[in-house]
Amino acid sequence: PTPADRAICADPGLQRLQKALRQAYAEALDAHADRALLRQRQLAWRDARNGVDDPDRLAALYEQRIRKLAAATADARRRQP
Repeated sequence: PTPADRAICADPGLQRLQKALRQAYAEALDAHADRALLRQRQLAWRDARNGVDDPDRLAALYEQRIRKLAAATADARRRQP
């Protein structure tokens, strides 16, 4: 487990954010035409968060990523015929 994983296991609020992120990512994958790019960005985000063990910083990273995924989903859906 990474420092982030250990922090998430110890914090119910971070666990909720992780669940929300999974949902946002699944919705983005369903809506996005370029799934490979979306996966690449998600893996890059995960790699960046792995070394973070501060719960407040992790929460901010999760909230920011969830917002970006929601925006990407909305944009992809607007572009669909």
